[in-house]
Amino acid sequence: DLLILSSTPGSGDMRSKFENSLVPIVNWEEALSDNGAGEFGMSTVTMIKSNTITDIILTDHPIGGGLPDTVTLFDAPGPETTSTDGLFPGLASVGDTGDGSGNSMIFVAEVGDAVDPGSGIIDSIAPARRVMLPWTDATAASLTDDGWTLFGNALDWAVGRIGGSQPDRITAIDYDD
Repeated sequence: DLLILSSTPGSGDMRSKFENSLVPIVNWEEALSDNGAGEFGMSTVTMIKSNTITDIILTDHPIGGGLPDTVTLFDAPGPETTSTDGLFPGLASVGDTGDGSGNSMIFVAEVGDAVDPGSGIIDSIAPARRVMLPWTDATAASLTDDGWTLFGNALDWAVGRIGGSQPDRITAIDYDD
């Protein structure tokens, strides 16, 4: 099982509902992670939004597997991204902004990782894998093939299909409107 939180519904519909979920979460809704500790306690400061950052420099993490060291996320100008210069200590950054600031754009928590106590997560421990993606509202329409691969890798990592013991990859997503 996997929860994907997108920016399609209003953030108010999702606030304070999923932080203690035992199911892995891939979060695309920036409003759930942009207020200090955020819903998942992964950033200790308010997220930084930009409509000029288009590249992400990947770290050595399974989510970046099979991709170049630097990935151009968008094929059209203007999509908004998010990043943080206050990643909670001990959490992993999958990729940093390509603007030289070193801010984390994609960051993850493993089951049992400590998260910011200000988030309201029980015992301040991630109950399942979490992936915070840097995209907002209409960015999906402009993602490059590498951007979509990064998204797919995030799904696979969250459920343990890469960087874990299950070799099979997610190949399709079914959803209801």
